[in-house]
Amino acid sequence: MSRKQAIFILGMHRSGTSTVSNFITSLGYDLGRHPMAPREDNPKGFWENTEITRVNDEILALHGLRWDSLTLTRDLPIKSICNDKQIASKVLQVVEKEFDADNICIKDPRMCYLLPLWKTVLNEANYETQYVTVNRDPAAVAKSLSKRDMMSFERGLLLWLLYSVSLARHIAGSSTIAIDYDELMKSPAGSLEPLKLLNPGEFEEQLSKFVDEFLSDNLYHHSPTETTNPLALYALTLKQTLGKGEDTINLTNITRELDALVQVYSSKEVDDNSTLLYEELSTSKAHAAQLELERQRYDDYVLDLSRQIDEQTEFSDSLKTEIQTLNKELETRAEYVESLKNGTQALSRNIEVQDTYIKSMESSIIEMQTALKKKDEHASSLTQSISEKISSSDEYIQSLLSTLEAKEAHLNSQDAQLESARSTITNISAALIEEKKHIERLAGSALVRVSARIAGINRLTKTDE
Repeated sequence: MSRKQAIFILGMHRSGTSTVSNFITSLGYDLGRHPMAPREDNPKGFWENTEITRVNDEILALHGLRWDSLTLTRDLPIKSICNDKQIASKVLQVVEKEFDADNICIKDPRMCYLLPLWKTVLNEANYETQYVTVNRDPAAVAKSLSKRDMMSFERGLLLWLLYSVSLARHIAGSSTIAIDYDELMKSPAGSLEPLKLLNPGEFEEQLSKFVDEFLSDNLYHHSPTETTNPLALYALTLKQTLGKGEDTINLTNITRELDALVQVYSSKEVDDNSTLLYEELSTSKAHAAQLELERQRYDDYVLDLSRQIDEQTEFSDSLKTEIQTLNKELETRAEYVESLKNGTQALSRNIEVQDTYIKSMESSIIEMQTALKKKDEHASSLTQSISEKISSSDEYIQSLLSTLEAKEAHLNSQDAQLESARSTITNISAALIEEKKHIERLAGSALVRVSARIAGINRLTKTDE
């Protein structure tokens, strides 16, 4: 069975992942049933799935963390999370409920930390995973976060560093498509060209629509600018280093450096009122975001109920139509039943007549049986008489056979006598023939002539007398 495709759009918050996600969905990759609605800070949409964001926030909250926690790298036990069957089951439920397409698109900056979990679950669900990373100038990201969340510039830079290093660790050794958001806004066609392999047939048409209808200067509030901030310079250097594909040893060293930077920054923020204000604001925003998710789920529930009511109404209307049809059928059947009753009455009368006829037939049959019995008795007596006659006839025939045998013997003796007579006659005939021949020889002699004359004279003499 061929595997389905899951594209991860990976990058820090405010790095342009929404823009890239929008384009990838136009190439035929599904965001799921619950895409996140646009907001004031992202009026053209986030192009990510609210259920995926929700479950990721729940996983972070299990460990007392938020998306903007500076201790994510240190306090998030990703290996333990990947081995937690209950968490994996929750992620799988989201995948199965949200997606029914073969090609899907998953975008959530939290994936920079939770990618191993989602990769494992999707592979078990028969998805082949691909990675598209989106990066942006760290200072521009920090400025955007400061405007949106009232976050300090340094905290924004630290978060960019933490997200970027965590992501680099999770995709090390994997094939990725890297897109630079700053370059994308300058040269969309060239920057997005690596994505052509996702859908070569639709790429050119969708790219033209994307540039004309989606990209605008409104998406690019904070372009790269020169800065002397040491943390910003460090982040910019790290961006260039990660772009070259550093190995895990360097990432380990960078992680140690980041831990030190976080500790230094945290110690500076202990008594900073702006930091306390940000924490309160972030907590409120997190709570508001949770309420918004609950509201969306409630709206989905209400919408689902509304659909069910509509379906029930349609079903009720169809039932009314069916009931009317059934009533008509019942009327027709009532008429049919009435005709059946009339037919039954007629049949009953016919049955009575037939019963009378059957009774008369039974009487006739009884009489015929009596007559047949008498005939059987007569036939039996005839059979006995014939048997006796046949017996006497057999004796007569036997005497006839004896007589015939005697006559046959007599005829045989007569045949023998006849045969003897025939032989005698044959001999006499032969003798007569010889005598005839002898007489014919004598007829020519003188003696015969004299005898003839004498005979003639005798006849004359007898006449005269």
